[in-house]
Amino acid sequence: MANEGWPGETVAEGVSRLPFALAVNTPEVLLLLNGANDLLGNPSSSTTEYNASKLRDMVRTAKGDARRSLRRVPARRKTAHRR
Repeated sequence: MANEGWPGETVAEGVSRLPFALAVNTPEVLLLLNGANDLLGNPSSSTTEYNASKLRDMVRTAKGDARRSLRRVPARRKTAHRR
């Protein structure tokens, strides 16, 4: 199991990070939760939709036979890690 999640990440940031995460992990199941934080920054919906489609394409063409699930979750603001 690998957790490659970054709290507060936008779809555009996910587009730049996902190729590396897919290259170093060979998951049996891939759960991608991305997009809700874009609502906090109020980007244009067309930009978010475009980047989300890029993420979907990356996941669909990822190596391996991973079962894939793409979902939305509530937005979370970027915060410093607490101990």
